[in-house]
Amino acid sequence: MECEKSEQLIGEYCRTLTAARADRRLVARDRDRLRFFLHAYVLEEWPRDLDRVDSEIIRDFLGGWFLRHVGGTRSELISYLATFQRFYEHLYQTGRLSAAEYDDLAAALSARQYFLACYDDYFRRPPDAWDDFAAGGPLKDDAPAAALNVNRQLWMLTKNLEHPDPAGPLDFSLFLDYLSHFPVRLTRAGRIPLSHLRRINHRFRGPEELPPSARMEDSRRVSWFLRLAESIDLVRVAGGAITMSKRSEYYLDLDPVTRLAVMIDGLWNRLPWDRLGDPADRKLSLWACEHRDGFASLLADLSPGREWLVDLNPEGDDPDALLSRFLAYHPVVGDYVLFALRELGLLDFSVRHQGLVRSLTITRLGRRVFSLYAGRARSTSPQSAVVESLRDARRG
Repeated sequence: MECEKSEQLIGEYCRTLTAARADRRLVARDRDRLRFFLHAYVLEEWPRDLDRVDSEIIRDFLGGWFLRHVGGTRSELISYLATFQRFYEHLYQTGRLSAAEYDDLAAALSARQYFLACYDDYFRRPPDAWDDFAAGGPLKDDAPAAALNVNRQLWMLTKNLEHPDPAGPLDFSLFLDYLSHFPVRLTRAGRIPLSHLRRINHRFRGPEELPPSARMEDSRRVSWFLRLAESIDLVRVAGGAITMSKRSEYYLDLDPVTRLAVMIDGLWNRLPWDRLGDPADRKLSLWACEHRDGFASLLADLSPGREWLVDLNPEGDDPDALLSRFLAYHPVVGDYVLFALRELGLLDFSVRHQGLVRSLTITRLGRRVFSLYAGRARSTSPQSAVVESLRDARRG
């Protein structure tokens, strides 16, 4: 068991410190910190031995989880850094870590200023623009927008992690800008007309290839942008006419990082996934949306930057089989949700010639966001219950 081996590693480390005549109070504090790290975080979030911890786990613990669940002081955060530095240097010197593994950890543990900045940012109030937007904006009219309380932890993740600039936020702003300048009425079938669809598509940084007689669902980007904008009250549809809400003005004034956080939150928490897919698959889409945090827990277990191949004939209840079944049995995920997640810079994917998902590759930002939602699932249900909820994916 991970617990037994890790406890042995902690014991050996403490005996080495004692043999080197280290202060017994330092030994006791290091032992307590390592055990807390192991039992409160590692075994709950990333079940593995302490010698299998990598830099991503260290960053997620000290730059996120510790701040949310422990708080503490800046000096306590630095004390954990020092304990980890001593412990993992010991594992390297005793042959438990390769040079590459130690270098990866050492680089993360030497980033003292990064973790202090995470601490300061977490306990500092968000910018005023964020407060205005979340509260519906400093509106003067008689019908203020309802509050949109986007997860602060999500905002911190997008703010503190270096990541490439994804296309989604800019394209979404271009989409909203078009709707604000051109009157658009939906067809009787609830679609944006072809003439507008083509003009909107040409505005995007990377236009989609649309067939000559395209319908709105042929543009996955326009489809999910419209449903997202409705779900977070940036646009309203009445009598077929699309109108901009007061909130859209405040959204467009937000900085790019905050806009990205709003879009991720909207996709994962506010947009009903059955509004994206084929109406015939509504039951399957609703089931997938209901179990999205369990889906996140499976995605969070993937290694950033490493391609994961979908199993075409999944058997058993291991995470790979569960994730493969989730993708296979819920068309809305492969057709729209993965596309949206790629637009937001959380993952990439490839498809086979039949249109089925072939592989996934999550990004570092994606790992952290999915870990956040996986943690939410585990906070309401034990991890075993989260996995159990996904075992019956065929019933969706």
